[in-house]
Amino acid sequence: MFNVIFIEPLHKLFFIFLDYFNDPGIAVIVFSLIIRIPLAPLYFISYKQENRLKKVQEKIKAQSKGIKDFMKQAEIAS
Repeated sequence: MFNVIFIEPLHKLFFIFLDYFNDPGIAVIVFSLIIRIPLAPLYFISYKQENRLKKVQEKIKAQSKGIKDFMKQAEIAS
């Protein structure tokens, strides 16, 4: 089922590009662009979420450093 829906049409599309351009390199480049353009919104969403996660991780790291510094001060004071 997966092959019929996804693989075979993509396979045929690639060979159409290969016949049209007569160069496998250009056919691969055009084929990859055709695949990536509709997926661009998903890449953008993923990029935004990754940046949010980095900001949260930086905050966590800063707070954990503050806790470690506090613990060291508490040990010295004891």
